[in-house]
Amino acid sequence: MYARSIDEFRELSESGTPFFATILTVSNHKPYTYPRGRIPEDPGQRRRENAVKYCDYALGEFFRAAKKEAFWTNTIFAIVADHGARVYGSQTIPIRSYEIPLLIAGPAAVRSPSVVGQLGGSLDVAPTLLGLIGRPYETIFFGQDLLKCRPQDGRAWLNHNRDIGMLTKDRLLVLGLMKNQEVYAGDPKMTEVKVLQSPGALEEELAKDAVAVYQVADDLYIHQRYRIEP
Repeated sequence: MYARSIDEFRELSESGTPFFATILTVSNHKPYTYPRGRIPEDPGQRRRENAVKYCDYALGEFFRAAKKEAFWTNTIFAIVADHGARVYGSQTIPIRSYEIPLLIAGPAAVRSPSVVGQLGGSLDVAPTLLGLIGRPYETIFFGQDLLKCRPQDGRAWLNHNRDIGMLTKDRLLVLGLMKNQEVYAGDPKMTEVKVLQSPGALEEELAKDAVAVYQVADDLYIHQRYRIEP
């Protein structure tokens, strides 16, 4: 798939028209198959670790090939996931399973390597990439440019099974299907977050914020108003 994408991107680039492309890899899912001879491990073992290693190999081959193409110098590459290898934990929304990186590469956007610890989520990927392009744009995104927002404004919007939630630096708010609410306290990067037995004014305000965002998003979508008016 990665090799085919290089051919597709080359053709798009040679047409002279800017392009946006998405590649979805599922090597981390069963049955964990991959071709022989790419990595030393036997594909007959059907092991997740081997499939992930093969995926890493294939991604490396993709970047080695991309660097030889003309489009390499003016293309922004983003690698992101939806969740970790396994989704499990004691929380209603097992937050550690949803910790993922967003890797941005390409000389058009990255001058030197750096690590940005800003909290965000998948909704923030598009506005962040558009910000890197550096041209004005209109948007109705619920996400934000992670490279321009303040650290205290970082949010991650979550969906797990039939529960939804919002994560801040040290609070995880869960809105249940039966209109129940849970608040977990603690920084999930530092500790196992626990249910807060007596939520206070701060948690009540966070709950109002989360409910408002989800209700507005639902209303705009259901009534077909989630669009930029001409």
